[in-house]
Amino acid sequence: MNECGNNVQYELSDDKTILNIFGNGKMYDYVKNNELLEKEIPWREHIKTIKTVVIGDGITNIGSGAFDSCESLESVNIPDCITTINEYTFADCKSLKSINIPDGVTSIGRFAFYHCFDLESINIPESVTSIGNSAFSYCKSLKSVNIPDSVTRIGQHAFRECYDLKEINIPKNLPLIEKYTFFSCVSLKSINIPDSVKAIGEWAFWNCCNLESIVIPDSVRIVKNNAFQDCSRATSITISRNMINIDYAVFRLCCSAKEINIPDSIISIGRNAFQDCCSVKSIDIPNGVTTIGNGAFYDCDALESINIPESVTTIEEDAFSGCKSLKSINIPNTVKEIGDCAFIGCTSLESVDIPSTVSVGRNAFKSKYGYKIIFNKNK
Repeated sequence: MNECGNNVQYELSDDKTILNIFGNGKMYDYVKNNELLEKEIPWREHIKTIKTVVIGDGITNIGSGAFDSCESLESVNIPDCITTINEYTFADCKSLKSINIPDGVTSIGRFAFYHCFDLESINIPESVTSIGNSAFSYCKSLKSVNIPDSVTRIGQHAFRECYDLKEINIPKNLPLIEKYTFFSCVSLKSINIPDSVKAIGEWAFWNCCNLESIVIPDSVRIVKNNAFQDCSRATSITISRNMINIDYAVFRLCCSAKEINIPDSIISIGRNAFQDCCSVKSIDIPNGVTTIGNGAFYDCDALESINIPESVTTIEEDAFSGCKSLKSINIPNTVKEIGDCAFIGCTSLESVDIPSTVSVGRNAFKSKYGYKIIFNKNK
């Protein structure tokens, strides 16, 4: 008997291109927590020839990893009684172009459609509440996805490197955009982050290089490191008024941003936060910021002016290094320390007044061409 569950059987067509699953109940699982289980997929030797899978109405659960690496699979019929698409179910089905998920499904497991390179469209019904880690990672042909508002979790890496993805809606009840979720979705032009979102994980939108603007709503309190790095065509950046820190390299290489609005809530600008934002001409740092981090505005080539408020006590090393258009800078009396190379290479600066009590680091005002800017300790 061709068994793939306690009361479930399978049958292959004579040419090994059609796989029929029939019977009643659950199929066996073949993967758990990234590990292969003892049972081996019974059609393993035919995974390169199977083009069609027909799952009968009596099947209540598709086994995890059941169709993993069926690289010729083009068509799948999933019955309405299925409630879960398990982990690795269709991973590496590189010829699968579309799939209809029935209305009863509540969760899409991790790696469920991982590496489905030809997958162009997918229907996610309103019954789904959870999309697992890496569920659609590397679906390079996926062009659009409608995620219903019933979804309350989208796992990390879920849409990583979906290169053709041009539009996607983020559901209105999602509390967190996890790390790497939309990493390198290079065709994505716009994104609407709903007011339900409280935090955005590291690298979440890294290299979304066609995003036209970045708007972080006021509901967001935390944006982790590198979240919007390399969003190189975004012309404006609006930051939540409830954030208090701008983390490491969050907006690094947003090189088309001409307008950056830093809200009054911010108290710390982190390391490399705006490095290589080479189109912005002026920055107003709000009163309340105490630290300007290492390399925070490194190589902001077009930056001509910046307001440093009296709340600032520390300007760390390389903070404004390479800001070659910076013509003037006001260092308030509150500043106690200017780090090494903080203004190195600011070749348009001719003089600067600094407080007499400030500790000035090595080469803090040295030009890349070898001479030093004249400065006066007279405050």
